Amino acid sequence: MIRFSRSIVTPCAVVLFLMAGAAKRVAAQDVLHRVEVFAEGGVSMTNQVTLVEPVAITIPPPPSFPQVVVLTARGSLRTTSRLFAGVRLWLDGSQAIEASYSYSPSDLLVSGSAAGTPVGFTSTSPLRASFFAGNYVHTLPRVAQLHPFLTAGAGVVWFYSNFAGAISHDPFAANLGGGFDLPVSHHWIVRAEYRDWIFEMPQARQQGPSGLTHNSVASAGIAFRF
Repeated sequence: MIRFSRSIVTPCAVVLFLMAGAAKRVAAQDVLHRVEVFAEGGVSMTNQVTLVEPVAITIPPPPSFPQVVVLTARGSLRTTSRLFAGVRLWLDGSQAIEASYSYSPSDLLVSGSAAGTPVGFTSTSPLRASFFAGNYVHTLPRVAQLHPFLTAGAGVVWFYSNFAGAISHDPFAANLGGGFDLPVSHHWIVRAEYRDWIFEMPQARQQGPSGLTHNSVASAGIAFRF
């Protein structure tokens, strides 16, 4: 089920508005557009509990005077890898708009316990995250051979896991960050960057806390500019 949160929809809308305005202003000029494709790999870290799911069980098993115990299953994302690719359209020497896709093949680590009882459990379930985003990129003054840049964007994130059935979440996500390019030839560039993805925590069966979480991604790769 899709949920919508003003806390994340508002910054996404602001970023998209700024991107549209920049593209419209530059499109009105006679500028040589340059297309760039890039591919990167990196590390993805999420800083908060992902979901909380109440689980009811009976102990001991029937027919021996069953007692219902409600466990609180807490799931968290482990540090994992991130694959990141996209296209940049340079509007002039310092501005670009970008469309990107990134993917994290993570695991959901789930543990549960009940106060005052010896009951508990742990399990691992795959959790797949796909990010689609549009970004505005602005370069900064060169530092020696390095070309630093800042970026901000908005998009959607989709999660899939087989833990406790479907996961519900607000799909909107914002991101911001920066990095640097190191040209190695007329067309080829080595790139390193950091981005902070901000979105609402997914929830199992609409249970658990709401609020924003930060997904920190450090990545490096190559780009080819036509």
